[in-house]
Amino acid sequence: MASNVELIRMLQKAEAERMAALLAAWNQQIEAAAEAAAERKHAVALADATRREEVAAEDRRRLAAQMAADAIEAGHANQRLYNQMQQALAGYDVSVSIPNGVAVASAAIHAVNDAELMTMFETLHDADNQHVRDAQHSAAWAMKHGFIPHPSDLATIARPFEADGAWADKFSTLGKQLDGLVAPPQAHARIKADIGGARLDVVKSTVDALAQYSPGRAITLVRAPQDLAKLGPAPTTNPAAKQAPVPGTDRRDLGRVLDRVFR
Repeated sequence: MASNVELIRMLQKAEAERMAALLAAWNQQIEAAAEAAAERKHAVALADATRREEVAAEDRRRLAAQMAADAIEAGHANQRLYNQMQQALAGYDVSVSIPNGVAVASAAIHAVNDAELMTMFETLHDADNQHVRDAQHSAAWAMKHGFIPHPSDLATIARPFEADGAWADKFSTLGKQLDGLVAPPQAHARIKADIGGARLDVVKSTVDALAQYSPGRAITLVRAPQDLAKLGPAPTTNPAAKQAPVPGTDRRDLGRVLDRVFR
C-alpha cells in the first residue's frame, strides 16, 4: 500500500502531466493561429499590390482595401468559431466571457479544458499582498478556463520570491511587450496584420516560458505561491533577449510602415 508521501507525489505528477497537456494544447492553437495570420498577411499584401497597380481606379482601390479588412475580420471570426466548435464537440460551455479584472495573453487562444484540470484552480492559497492576490486570481481564472494567463500577472506573483526573481523579470518583459503591441483602431490592415503576428510571437514565448519554468511549478505559482520553496530552486532562465522593434509600436515606426505601404 502506498504511503502518504508516495500518494502526494503521484498526485503532483498527475497534475503536472495535465498542465503539460494544457501547454501542448495552447501550442497547437498558436500554430493554427499563426497559419491563419500568415494567410491574412498574404491577402493584405495582394491587396496592396492591387492598389499600386490600379492607382487610377479609385473605386477598385477602395474595394481592395475593404476586402483586405474583411479578410482579417473573417480570419478572427473563423478562429473563434473553430475554438468554440472544438469546445462544443467536447461538451463544454462555449459562452465563456472574460470577466472584469481578469487579464489573458490572448482571447483568441483558448484550449479545451477538462474538468479535472479546472478543479486544480478551484481552491487557491491566497497571497498576503492584495496586488499579488489579484494577479493570482486573474491567472487562476485564465488557466481554469483554458486561456493563457497574462505574463504580467505571472510576474507579479513571482516577484516576492527571490528564487523566482529571474522568472518574474522574464514574465514582466513579455507582459510589457504584449501590452505595447496594440494597433490603433484606424490603422492600415497591413499594420494590424504585422502587429497581430508580433503579438502571437509574444504569446508563443509566454507558453514556451511556462514550459521551461515547468508545468508543476507553474501550477504551484498560481495556486499556492507560498509553496514554491518546497519545490527547490527554480529552473534557470536566460535574460529575455532584446526583440527587434515591431512596426507600428510608435509614431515613427507607424509612419515608416505607412510610407512603405502607400509608396
